This record gives sequence, C-alpha cells and structure tokens, in this order.
Amino acid sequence: AGPDPYRYIASGVFNIPITKITSGQRFLGKTCKLALDYQAGWVRFAHTLRIGAFGPPIEITDTLARDIHTAYRATIPMIVRGWKRINNLFQSAFAGKQRLEDKCLAYEGVGNTMWTHLPNGMAIRYDDVRYDREQGNLSYISEYRRNGVKPPTILRTRLYGGICCENNCQSLANVVITEHFVAVLDEVKQAQLVMQTHDEGVFIVPERYGTKLLAA
Repeated sequence: AGPDPYRYIASGVFNIPITKITSGQRFLGKTCKLALDYQAGWVRFAHTLRIGAFGPPIEITDTLARDIHTAYRATIPMIVRGWKRINNLFQSAFAGKQRLEDKCLAYEGVGNTMWTHLPNGMAIRYDDVRYDREQGNLSYISEYRRNGVKPPTILRTRLYGGICCENNCQSLANVVITEHFVAVLDEVKQAQLVMQTHDEGVFIVPERYGTKLLAA
C-alpha cells in the first residue's frame, strides 16, 4: 500500500508532484534507494546512473550527484546510524574473536574469518579479513577476499558498515522468501520450484492444481 517508493524519492529530489515523475526520474529515485541506502559515495552513485545499472542510463553532472548524495543522507539519519552500529559490532566481534548477538543476527570473528549468523542456521562468510592500520594500531576492517566464479576468481573487496548492512538485508530477505517457497510446496505437493530470481519464485504444476497453487 502507498505510493511507489522510487517515485516518492524522485519527487523529493526534483521537487515536483509524484504523478509528474517520468520513468527516467523514477530510475534516479530507485538508484538513490538501492545505492545510497547502503553507503555508496557520490562517485559510485553517479557511475551507477551513467551505466544504467538499475534501468536506462542517465547523464548526471558531478555537482548534481554530490548535491543529491548530501541531501539524501541528511534525510536518512537512522540508516546512517545503522551503518555505524553494524560496523562497530562487526569490528568488535572480529578484533575480540568473539560472538556478539544482534537481535536475529550474530557476528563472530574466528581467525581471519568473519561470520554473520542468520536465524535459519546459515551464515554469511567473509574470508581473509584485513585491517587498515593507523599509527601501528589496528584501526578498522577495510576489505576481505571475495571468491568469484569467473577469472579473476580471487578478488579483494572493500568492507564497511553499509555493505554489511546490505548483505544482512539481502540474506534475511532470502530467508523469508525461501520459507514462503517451502510453505507453498508443503501446501501444494504437486508443485515444483524450478527457478528463483531475487524475490520471485517460478513454479510448475499440473494445470488442474493451478488455482490451488495461486491461493497458496
């Protein structure tokens, strides 16, 4: 229920009624939500728009990208505090080689590996975590090793509160959606889950059970 969130954000950016937002302006609002909510800088924000990562490419000046970035962050103080909170828990768990509970999640540092434990027993694993050093002391986690399926198969990736927040959100969303998939399969025994794309499940079922599957 409620207005399209991407159009709502774009309405604030362009200061025009939500009903007047074009598809290109909506894409800019979508990029704000999917990038700036997770601590992307203005350079990455501008690049994401220009290459059309979430929709049609949009040309944007550096000045406008910086202005939108600054203004948007000012509107989400609770999310900004959330990045810092997650980052502090992450740092403390890794530095102390301890497990710290955080509502339905738990952060745990073991050797050079960081784990974020999910409520269904699965976990997000960050291998070969490294610290940046400041005046000889451990200061903050900076990166981890990400294993890819295509060359180069081993990459170093930045690690910070915003990306940890994004990984948490995506993983918890997957927990929720897969539990729904299991519930559907329990309800309609004849159904088969053949594909999942983000929050979409594709099932096949004999036609005579189609109405039952839709109701499930």
